[in-house]
Amino acid sequence: ERSTAAALPEPMRAALAELWRGRMVSEHRSVGIFSLFTLDLLGAGAPADVLSIACRASLDEVRHAELFARLARLYSGRDETLTDASLTHARVVHDVLI
Repeated sequence: ERSTAAALPEPMRAALAELWRGRMVSEHRSVGIFSLFTLDLLGAGAPADVLSIACRASLDEVRHAELFARLARLYSGRDETLTDASLTHARVVHDVLI
């Protein structure tokens, strides 16, 4: 079944695209947080099954970011990628946490 997103008023499409774009960025940031959490678990000597769950959580965040990018694209009509600003924020978070 095809999407009816194009039938929505433009302001509503723009707002929905922005909502999903924000969620995409948030999920992308979570990948790094889960990765650092996994490193902490590793350093604490966590068992393999716990490390596996933590790694899967990080991969889930990647999948969520991809899904939200597709939803943002559905409403915006253009490719949605992470901006330099969101990547800069991710680097700042990394630098603070490391």
